[in-house]
Amino acid sequence: MQSSSKNEESRKRSATDDVWVRAVVVQTQNHQAAQIGAAKFFAEPFITNSYELPLARLKAVGLPVEQMQKRCEEAYTSWSSRRLRSVLNAIGDQVVADHQASINEKKDTCDLTLIVFPEYSILQSQLPLVQEFTIRLRQSRFLDDHALVVVAGSHTVKTESSDNLDFYRSLGASKEEIEGVSAVQLQTKSVSVIFSFDENTATSQSENQGVTTKLLTKRVLSPFELTNTQDHVDQKLEDRSSILQVSTHGRDVRLNLLICAEAIQMRVEVDSSQFNIAIVIAYSRKEPFESILTQLKNNRRLTIFVNDGIYGGSGVFIPQGRRGESWWFDSPHEGQLPTGDGVLVAEFSLFNLAEVF
Repeated sequence: MQSSSKNEESRKRSATDDVWVRAVVVQTQNHQAAQIGAAKFFAEPFITNSYELPLARLKAVGLPVEQMQKRCEEAYTSWSSRRLRSVLNAIGDQVVADHQASINEKKDTCDLTLIVFPEYSILQSQLPLVQEFTIRLRQSRFLDDHALVVVAGSHTVKTESSDNLDFYRSLGASKEEIEGVSAVQLQTKSVSVIFSFDENTATSQSENQGVTTKLLTKRVLSPFELTNTQDHVDQKLEDRSSILQVSTHGRDVRLNLLICAEAIQMRVEVDSSQFNIAIVIAYSRKEPFESILTQLKNNRRLTIFVNDGIYGGSGVFIPQGRRGESWWFDSPHEGQLPTGDGVLVAEFSLFNLAEVF
């Protein structure tokens, strides 16, 4: 009875109320979920930040390393799938437990949870694990009044294969978005898959229990993704919207998802009418992003930056008040994770972010 009463009270919140956001930053160190030209990053024994691929290099000079690549791919896929499942289970259990505790203690609950993985962190074959995780949370009775968005990193896709397109259909992606991926003219096609649900998606709406699937194709390639002299920008993609809207307690929250080089090389509108939260996923040194991250947070946009663990620097960035010291935003943490694997969980009042003094 207590849970039901709390949920009914939450649904009655005025549209002028604030939105409490829980950001879950999942920084993992990965073999990139990418095949660029003939190079398979996830079929290598190890990865460095210099983009040196030992087996791909040996194959390029004619040495027979295909079986070794296959063994490396199988070993990495198995290990990274176990890690992904473990991380998702831990996050899911904590989200439900926190929500349940808030209900039992009659405290305000988080309205929106964002779970974000780095660029190229999740293989295409691992996406069903993320979808199943999202469906499981959708079915939790403690999250009836909750919105959830999971940004499942990104991966490259060969759209010449009909199997790849059928795979996206099995995840519930729309025909228009699948055709949009297929039509991309860039030499490397990188796709981010987003699973979400909110108060407008009833569990009876689809075979995926009300969990929606969105595909976003990377519009600007990074230097290491180039394989020839073709353009690194698909002009047809420049007008592609990167905005995802979710609704919670009568309020719409707009998320702007930028994939690595998009945040650096494209003009990012910071008008509040465009979006409330910026999400940047990357596989790169953090230094090139400092300018756009500063611009976004100074314009009062809650900004989530999630980088691969080989580089680190992931964090949630807000306009920081100067009333006193902050153990997290000041030295030595500087508001960001060090290199390696790590999970950062932070909660924010979306429409009452700190002022900059």
